[in-house]
Amino acid sequence: MIEPVELEARRASVAWHAGHPGVFGDLGGNEIHSTMVRWLGVRRVTEFIEHLIRVGRETNPHVLFSYASYPSTEFLLPQNVDFFCFNVYLHNQKDFERYLLRLQNLAEERPLILGEFGMDTIRHTEDEQAEMLGWHVDSVARCGLAGTIFFAWTDEWFTGGQEITDWAFGLVTRHREPKQVFPLLHDKFGQTDPQFPPCPMPAPPAPYGIAFARAPVSTTDRIFTFVTRQGIIARFMRMHVVPLLAPLVASRSSVRRFLFHTVSQIGIRYRTSDLSAGSAGRIHGGDRLPWVELSSGTDNFEPLTTMRWQAHIYGSASESLVRCCSELSLPLHVFEWNERMTAAGLRRDVLYVVRPDAYLALIDASADSRRLTEYFRRRGLTPASVSRSQA
Repeated sequence: MIEPVELEARRASVAWHAGHPGVFGDLGGNEIHSTMVRWLGVRRVTEFIEHLIRVGRETNPHVLFSYASYPSTEFLLPQNVDFFCFNVYLHNQKDFERYLLRLQNLAEERPLILGEFGMDTIRHTEDEQAEMLGWHVDSVARCGLAGTIFFAWTDEWFTGGQEITDWAFGLVTRHREPKQVFPLLHDKFGQTDPQFPPCPMPAPPAPYGIAFARAPVSTTDRIFTFVTRQGIIARFMRMHVVPLLAPLVASRSSVRRFLFHTVSQIGIRYRTSDLSAGSAGRIHGGDRLPWVELSSGTDNFEPLTTMRWQAHIYGSASESLVRCCSELSLPLHVFEWNERMTAAGLRRDVLYVVRPDAYLALIDASADSRRLTEYFRRRGLTPASVSRSQA
């Protein structure tokens, strides 16, 4: 049975993303630990996932729903999914293709998508990564999958609030410099003789700063570890203390807010990243750019479709700043001030430098052109190097 606070968090998470053009589907869970599945039983865990999917579909019937499994629990096959999704990390092409055909048999008539696939460039070379992801695309097409998702876009990612520095699965570095695999995938997914021809769209979806953070997964892993731990103390806590304390703790509104922020991931920030600097009011470098409707009826996320570094000013920009942005080849967007911006947490005439993933890099209340230049110089970054033409 799912507790009401958990259902509330699930509904809130789905509702928060509802209607966004950049979201095509929702995963009701990700890689439930195999030990947990064996401890609770396959049927019970499957019914739990199906319940989460039903709740999500009731909340937002306009997107697809699934669950991200992995080889250790390939037998978890919720029957109310719109497509099956598996995270698979096999570095041998023949083994990989054989396993894809097995998954196709498990999926039967439903579409199959790979939710994660990649290679760490700390333990492997960039040449190895490029070679493997190259044949990966070919194998996915050959085996008739509906799609694949690379893990990950950038080397910069977090789990449990901590930055992960000993893995480097990104297609670009943490400073957003393309690795050797980048141009190869650009060719395979590009406009000229691509492996997967692009489908015509009336307009490109607005990019959404979806960070594939692992805070919820890390939290569940810790819970699973506790639940399955052996010993007299662990058993006593599990059987007697937790059942008494859990309802009391969950009844507090502050705890419910924490659960909502954890599950929905709206609290994800990169404030401790080397790319994050400055603050203005409650908005800090590393926070997601706040969305705000403009007086013209459009919004400040519209320029983000270029998928490149850019600068935002809400109010007016000085001539020196305009000149500096031009010299840096950094697009500058100046938005007419309105009171909605105050409600969103934005400050008038403050410089906001936005990363390609819609998170804020630099915030400078003085909008100083010298500080802007120094920001990129110290990090060895060139804004123009991460343009849509490359991505």
